[in-house]
Amino acid sequence: MDRPVLINGVLHHLDPQRAPRLIDGWEMRYLGPFLGREATLSAAARQLGVSLSRLHYQVGRLQEEGLLEVTRLERRGRRELKVYRAVADVVFVPFELLPLETVEVALARADAPWLTFFLRSLARVWREHPGQWGMRVEGTGDGGVRASIVAHPERAVDLADAGMPAVHLGGWVTDLRLDFQEAKALQHELGEVLARYVGRRGAERYLLQVRLAPLLEDPGRVPNVTVR
Repeated sequence: MDRPVLINGVLHHLDPQRAPRLIDGWEMRYLGPFLGREATLSAAARQLGVSLSRLHYQVGRLQEEGLLEVTRLERRGRRELKVYRAVADVVFVPFELLPLETVEVALARADAPWLTFFLRSLARVWREHPGQWGMRVEGTGDGGVRASIVAHPERAVDLADAGMPAVHLGGWVTDLRLDFQEAKALQHELGEVLARYVGRRGAERYLLQVRLAPLLEDPGRVPNVTVR
């Protein structure tokens, strides 16, 4: 593999064969403890919550891929420990290295672990808040369909109630029709809301995903079904 080219601390070249693994949401975590700082294997393993043997294997792969290097040796008693650091503080993986279908597959893989965690958390909500949970399907009045997760088919008890955990399903909203400037305003407002909360150090850890994009598919192929 060619040596990566570093420009302003950013890795601007990556072997196309290595790119799919690096943008995998579950695989990229192994590089985290070494981005912008040094770390020994034992310190990185503790941070990641993985075994030393697993991290040793992953570090070997990252070194083979030219993404990680030994910066120095650190003496601990009679032992000398290797100290590692990523070859760049920021790694840039250009999508142009990949065929389109690989990009789509890779992004789906990046989502997969977090979707699993999210669904597992929802299952816990159902267990800890017994009710007749289900999906209520109703018409929107214009021929579309709206589906909502509710705790009871008739009573107005849902996830927004004060006694329920802080859970927002998000879902997929397909009936959102905006002018371009309205969509940009929504994009800006979503970013502002997120910025107000990112970086806080509260008692609980939450998983959040909010998405917005133009619906580019042929409208005839996309059903007017909103799930949230």
